[in-house]
Amino acid sequence: MTKTLSFGVMTAPVDDPLRHRSDLTGLHLACTTIQYHPLTALTLRPNNTVTVEGVLGSFFQEMASRTNFTYACRQSRDGQWGVLVGGAWTGIIRDIIDGEADIGVAALDITLKRSEVISYLHTILAGDYRIFMRKTSSNNHIWSAYSKPFSVSVWLAVITLVVSFVVMIRLTTQFSPLQEPLSLSDSTLVISGFVCCQGTSFPLLSISCRTVALVWLVLQVILVSYYTSDLVSSLAAGPPPPSLSTLHDVLNTPSYDFGFEKGSALHQASQQDHRETFLVLTVTLEREFMIFCHIADWTKQLESKDILLQKIWKSIKDGNYQSLANSMEAGMKRVYEEPYLFIESEIPLRYSYGHDCRLFMLPTSYFPVKISFALKKNSPLVPVLNGVALDILSSGLPVKWWQDWRREIRGCRTTQFEPVDLKVVVGPFLILTLALATSSFFLAFEILTERRKIRGRWHGTK
Repeated sequence: MTKTLSFGVMTAPVDDPLRHRSDLTGLHLACTTIQYHPLTALTLRPNNTVTVEGVLGSFFQEMASRTNFTYACRQSRDGQWGVLVGGAWTGIIRDIIDGEADIGVAALDITLKRSEVISYLHTILAGDYRIFMRKTSSNNHIWSAYSKPFSVSVWLAVITLVVSFVVMIRLTTQFSPLQEPLSLSDSTLVISGFVCCQGTSFPLLSISCRTVALVWLVLQVILVSYYTSDLVSSLAAGPPPPSLSTLHDVLNTPSYDFGFEKGSALHQASQQDHRETFLVLTVTLEREFMIFCHIADWTKQLESKDILLQKIWKSIKDGNYQSLANSMEAGMKRVYEEPYLFIESEIPLRYSYGHDCRLFMLPTSYFPVKISFALKKNSPLVPVLNGVALDILSSGLPVKWWQDWRREIRGCRTTQFEPVDLKVVVGPFLILTLALATSSFFLAFEILTERRKIRGRWHGTK
C-alpha cells in the first residue's frame, strides 16, 4: 500500500507485516535433527546438544546468520524420521508436534500425510531412492563355480552325448568282426577317459570304433575349450554383476530379504491402504511473495510401483517386520552380512557406500521426493524463513556446500583380479577325497571277496 503524505510517500504492506521481516533478533529456536551424511553431520556437545554440519546444516546456519536467530539442536528422541503408527507420530515429526522442537533440521521427505500435522519450508533439494545389495563373489559359489560355465540344458546335452557314445562304442565293438568286444563297464571307462582328456589302453582296431572315438575327441576339444575359458575367467575375475535390476526382480527373488529404514517416508507410504501421494512445493513469485502447494499424485507416474510396494509391505508384515532396519547403517550392515537388499535415499547411500566395490546399486531409481525442513503447523515463521531459503538457493551457496562435502568415488568397472580363495577350490578337493574313499571301499571289498574265493578253493582241494 502506498500513501502520499505532505512531505513524501510512505509504502507499507497491506497484509501481516511479520511476513516481510528479515531480522529475528531475540528469537531462540529448538531444533531436532538426525544423523544423515552428507546432509546432516552431527557432533555431540557436552550439554547434550549437537552441532549440525553437512549440506543442510550449513543451510540452516546460513539462515540463522541472515536473520539473527539463535538455536539449540538435539537428536530426535527415538532416532526416527517420523511415521504414523497406531494413531501416533514418531521421530522428528513427534518432537515438533509435542513442542520439543520448533523446527526439524533434517532431510525430511515432503509427504501428504506429514503435511497434515506440520508445515514444510520451500523445497531445498530433490532426490530419489535406490536399492543396494552385495555383489556375489567367488566365495559364494563353492559348488556352483564349476557348473556355471554351462547352462542346465548344455549339461543335459553333454550327459546325453556321453550315454549315447557309451552305447555306440559298446555296439561297434560287439558287432565288428575286427574288434575285440568291450563290456558295458569298459565302454563307460573308455568314454569317461575321453571326457577327462585321457586316452585308452584298449586297442580300437576297426574303422567303425575309431570313427566313434575320433568324433567324440573332436567334441571333447570343443567342450573343454569353452568350459576351461569360462571357468578360468570366472575364477580369476569373479562372477558377473547381479542380474537384479527392478523391484519386479526383487519380488521374484525370494532368496533375498528386502527392507528399508523404520520411520522413513517409505515406511509410511508402504503401509497406506490408499494411493500415497508426495507433496511437491512449487514457488510462484507474483506481486507479493506467495507459495502455492500442488499435490502431485505419485501413482499417476508410478502406479505399478504402488502395487509393488504393497506386495513388498505384505511380505515384510508376513516376516514380522524383521526385514526393517533401525537406521541406514544397520540396514547396510545386513547387506554386507546377509542376502539382503536395502532401499534408501540415493544421496546418503552414494556418499557413505558408493566407494565400496563390494556393493552393487540396482540401475533403476524409485520414488522421487522433495526434501525440506519442517516447522509447527501454520507457524508464522514459515513465510519469513521461506524468503530467506529462496535467497540462499538463488545465491549459489548450496553448490559450494555440495562441493565441500563431495566425496570422490572411484570407479568399479575395471576388472579386479584377486587370488583364488581356499573356499573356491574346496569343492574339487572334497570330490577327490570322496573318490579316494570310494576307491578304498571297493578295494577292501575286492580284497575280502578274493580272499574268500581263495579260501573256498583251498578247502575244496583239501
